[in-house]
Amino acid sequence: MKNHKISPLAFAIIFGLMISSCEKPSSAPADTETATAEEEEYDHDHEAEEGERIKHLEVPEVTSAEDAKKIFLKRTAEITGKKALDTQELHEIHMATYHLETAVAYYAENLKGKKKKAAEKIAVVVEEVHLSSEGFKPEEAKKHIAEFAKLAEAFSAGL
Repeated sequence: MKNHKISPLAFAIIFGLMISSCEKPSSAPADTETATAEEEEYDHDHEAEEGERIKHLEVPEVTSAEDAKKIFLKRTAEITGKKALDTQELHEIHMATYHLETAVAYYAENLKGKKKKAAEKIAVVVEEVHLSSEGFKPEEAKKHIAEFAKLAEAFSAGL
């Protein structure tokens, strides 16, 4: 059996593609004077295990219903208010989903019955919003945001 070697040039190209796939777009808010503190914490963690999601932004865990509600309502309004879905807005949605995910996770872990099931369903849709915005796929993001908006409206009525 032959022992295949990867040339240093091929390795550099592959490694460069892997790194660039996780970089922020050049027009992202963190590259401007208006970047928020959370966007400046944009962190690349390339040591994730296979199949494990790479977190680009570390956000604090939600520990109270009051915080969960505040984050859920704020980030829902922020995400559903985006209409252009250009590179800038998709990046902003991507960053907002990190916060939204913590609030939804709090609800999925702490609520019971129908509200718990609703939170679990929202978590799946928020993940789709996250992935489509991260991948800069505006049509896909639009579809998932519309679905999220319907679920969030019904869910937030009881908060």
